[in-house]
Amino acid sequence: MLSIPLSMAVGAPISTWIMQLDGALGFKGWQWLFLLEGVPAVLLPILVLTVLTDNPAVARWVTDAEKQWLLRELESDREHVAVKKIASSVRHVFTSPMVWAFCLIYFGSTCSNYGLSMFMPQIIKQLGFTTMQTGFIMFIPYLTGCIGMLGIGYSSDRFKERKWHVIGSFLIISIGLGVAGRLGPTLAALMLLCIANFGIMGSKGAFWPLPSAYLTGPAAAAGIAFINSVANLGGFAGPSIVGWAKQATGSFSGGLYAFAGVTFAGALITLFSIQHSKAPAPSILEKTQEVIEQVRTC
Repeated sequence: MLSIPLSMAVGAPISTWIMQLDGALGFKGWQWLFLLEGVPAVLLPILVLTVLTDNPAVARWVTDAEKQWLLRELESDREHVAVKKIASSVRHVFTSPMVWAFCLIYFGSTCSNYGLSMFMPQIIKQLGFTTMQTGFIMFIPYLTGCIGMLGIGYSSDRFKERKWHVIGSFLIISIGLGVAGRLGPTLAALMLLCIANFGIMGSKGAFWPLPSAYLTGPAAAAGIAFINSVANLGGFAGPSIVGWAKQATGSFSGGLYAFAGVTFAGALITLFSIQHSKAPAPSILEKTQEVIEQVRTC
């Protein structure tokens, strides 16, 4: 998941440079952009089909010991669901209030993410930067996103806690976007957008273990796909909200206020709908088996 903000950080200046090829060989800048960034996307599926596997048991790049460890960990996950399962079949997924709550929570993050990424260059250009400078400055918000993903994800794993890390991330997003909208096109607002992106990317690592704590088996696969599908409607809603606000008011502030409200609502939904907060602690038997395995390995 770290590849998402990292690719955006690296891709922003590269895309800006490609756009400068406008007129070369009779192609417009956007045509060069589509060609040069589209070709890898067409070729990579071949690599995916030949290299990636669906099961650790058939992965060629790990040792037999590593395969066995991975398979044991996966089996342990299936056997020790953190809380009472809310759905055990695909049919139950689509009628579960908890799954819909996850959809709404992740929608807030996705809506802000897409809306901000689509219009961030225009917001930066309002500060008086050139197109090339804007491309390089775009590196900064996504670099902070990488830091957020690593930092919040590490903290969530370190303390084995998910719910409050999601809530904290969403509050960071909401405050950052709301205050940035109030300040308007200023350097201080740009810094706050970077802070908001810290929360947007950081929330992902803490969020995704939560559906797995409530779903298992086929329901987990269907539930995660369904949450992603509904939440990614934010890819349409986010940019649309900013565009409408810009047309109506001549400013991006209205869109930022809307995102602040959506993410604050996501924090509230997380607070009242998610009961499970901590990852399950291993039992004495499990710890004993772990020690025995370590001694046997030594």
